[in-house]
Amino acid sequence: MTGLADRAQRRANQRDTAFAIASMTKGFVAVAVMSLVESGALALDIRL
Repeated sequence: MTGLADRAQRRANQRDTAFAIASMTKGFVAVAVMSLVESGALALDIRL
């Protein structure tokens, strides 16, 4: 594993180190959704 789980304590990442990725994935999901809208596979204006 590379990188540090805690920079201040110089603690290395382990196999079970948890990462907060939710904020990073929002952009990917938005691009995927808009790509589906552009291709006609998804509509944003339908009522659920």
